[in-house]
Amino acid sequence: MAPVVHGLEKKYAGQVEFIYLDAVDSATSTLKNRLDYRAYPSFILLNGQGDEIGRWVGKVHESELSDAIDEMLSGG
Repeated sequence: MAPVVHGLEKKYAGQVEFIYLDAVDSATSTLKNRLDYRAYPSFILLNGQGDEIGRWVGKVHESELSDAIDEMLSGG
């Protein structure tokens, strides 16, 4: 999944901030708890106010993530 995510990060540079949480790093526990992060890999899309727009667990097609990001950016 890393190549997909890194490709999306390049595509949306300057528009979307990508944050990576290490599943075993205790330094990210507060954010993982806030997001109810339970499984690896998980993809959580938040809007500018921090509201959850979408959540995917496991393998996800690039187009599905890209479509969700496009919809969020368009205000939909």
